[in-house]
Amino acid sequence: MMKAPCRDRHPPGPVVALDHVGSHMQIGRAFDALFASWPAESGREPADAPVVEEYLNSPRDTSPADLVTHIHAKLTPVWRVLDSASPTISKLSFDTALIRERRELEGLSR
Repeated sequence: MMKAPCRDRHPPGPVVALDHVGSHMQIGRAFDALFASWPAESGREPADAPVVEEYLNSPRDTSPADLVTHIHAKLTPVWRVLDSASPTISKLSFDTALIRERRELEGLSR
C-alpha cells in the first residue's frame, strides 16, 4: 500500500515522495509508481540524483505488513522539462516568465 502526502524531510528543490507501507520485499511497486506511472501522468521527470529510502521502523520489532519506508527522489526543475510551447504552461500557478528566464539562464532553447 502506498500513500501520500509524505514527510517534509526532503533535500532542497522539487521532489516526489511517497511512503511505502508493507514488506520490504514489495517495495518494487513503490519504485514502479515513482519512475513508471507517476512521471507519465504528471509530466515531470526524475533528476539524475540518488533516490533516498528512509526506514521509519525496523523489521526487528515490526511486522512486515506494518513496515514504513519513506522514499523520495529529486525532480528535474520544471523549466528544464517544459518550454514555452508546452500546453502545460497555461496550467501553472505562477508567472510563465520564470520558465523563460530560467531556460535563458541555463542556455536552453525556447
